[in-house]
Order: sequence, then structure tokens, then C-alpha cells
Amino acid sequence: MAAWEEFLEEFFGRPRRDGPDLRVLDALTDPEREQAVDLLLTAACRGDIRAIQGLVHLRARRAVEPLRTVMREYDGFVRVYAAAALWWLDRDPQALATLCREAVRRPRLRGAPHRAHAAAVLSQIDDDAARRALAQVIHDPEYELRYHAYHGLASVLGRRREIWNYVCKPDIHHHVRGRIDERLRRAGLLPATP
Repeated sequence: MAAWEEFLEEFFGRPRRDGPDLRVLDALTDPEREQAVDLLLTAACRGDIRAIQGLVHLRARRAVEPLRTVMREYDGFVRVYAAAALWWLDRDPQALATLCREAVRRPRLRGAPHRAHAAAVLSQIDDDAARRALAQVIHDPEYELRYHAYHGLASVLGRRREIWNYVCKPDIHHHVRGRIDERLRRAGLLPATP
């Protein structure tokens, strides 16, 4: 199968459970890459997460403005993926603020899996704003958020066994919470206690 057909199948065919194989984009010629960006931009503006991932992989700078619109107009996973794309393409401070807000804000109703995706992106960003957001979710009831916060805060908290045990089972290892908060306060990621 030619590279162009593989691209079309991967991004516009039946979606795969684990996302698109971004390597198909590497096989495209320069003119095909430009055409691919056009198609992916159209799909991204309709909220297609696979298209957003493809635009980041192609480092499509002309996607920045359309992705800002997507980030403002959509919510949930689409907003998180658009904000992540804007961060990786442009180091957009508004995108970072959006990722932080999405990770920290708890919905009224249970279940907001996009929060874990936002925390996963934040755990890869070397910025104090990202670390402050992760410091707020290290005690979250959702394991996935604690997990990503643990990895994103490793430079502050270290990889100590007691902290990992707390992340896995906070009810059992509740006595560690105070030590975690103290380290985060010393690093300036949590407000000082009065």
C-alpha cells in the first residue's frame, strides 16, 4: 500500500484503540505532507483527536491558530489534546494554563478521564505551573492522577518507596501525606501553612 493510502486509512479509516500509528506520516513526501496537514486541520477543527496528534507529529506550525480555536470551543479530551498540541508546537502559556485547569478541576459528577490525560501531559512539562497543578492532584481520589503527579513531581519528591506506596494506596499509607505536602511546600509548589 502506498504511503498516502496508509495515511488516509490510519487517520480517516476505522480508528484504532490505541490511537493512530504516527509513523505513517514519516513516509509521506513533502507535497503529501502539505496535503496531509490540510486534511488534518479540517478534521482537527471538527474535534478529531487523531488529527490533532498528526498535526503535532508533523510539527505543523500553521495549525497553531486553528488549534487555539479548538481549545476554546471544545471541552474534555479534545480541549486537552488541543492544549497539549499547542504546548508542544508553540509553548503557548494559555495552553499550559488550560492543561493545569483541566487536570485540577473536579467535575460535579464522577468520571472525567480527560483529567488524567492532562496530568500525563503536565508530567512531561518542565515548568513550575505544571508542577503546581500536579502538586494539587497528588492526593486526588483517582489513581491515574496521583500516578502522573508522582512521575511529574519526581524531581521534588524523589522516587522513595513510601511515596510510591502512598500513591498506590493513600488510605493505608495516609501518614505519608504530611511529608509529601511538606516537600511540596519547601519547593514552593504549595502555599505555606499559616
